[in-house]
Amino acid sequence: MDQVRAAKIHAALQATLKAFAAEHGLVCSGANTKYTSTELRTGIITFADRDANPAGDGIDPKLLSDFKRRAFMLNLTEEMLGKEFTLTGRNGLGKFKLIGMRASKIIMKDIKDGKMYRYDDVIAPKLVAQFAAMKVAA
Repeated sequence: MDQVRAAKIHAALQATLKAFAAEHGLVCSGANTKYTSTELRTGIITFADRDANPAGDGIDPKLLSDFKRRAFMLNLTEEMLGKEFTLTGRNGLGKFKLIGMRASKIIMKDIKDGKMYRYDDVIAPKLVAQFAAMKVAA
């Protein structure tokens, strides 16, 4: 098996799993693949209830799991998931949605283009301050 064939199979697998998950009201993660010259292997595939996802549809359950385990160390709360924050990104000031964590990185989704970005924990105080201001304004 070569890299091109493995990539095509991986893309087809991802599309099939995404369609299956959507049909059953789930989100899917973990369908990574590795290949050798003779075989293609998949990792553990996880399905989670879409309605139980506070950050919104299509968010990787692993991001939520990591967030739940690590967010308290940065004074972030589950209540902050899915909320919009104003941050400086690669294209200047923009609106981002907090969607979870991967290891020690905070994962934000750009509202304008839908791309996901990893931020270091140094932005946590900014998020906490903005969230506090949102609660006061409400």
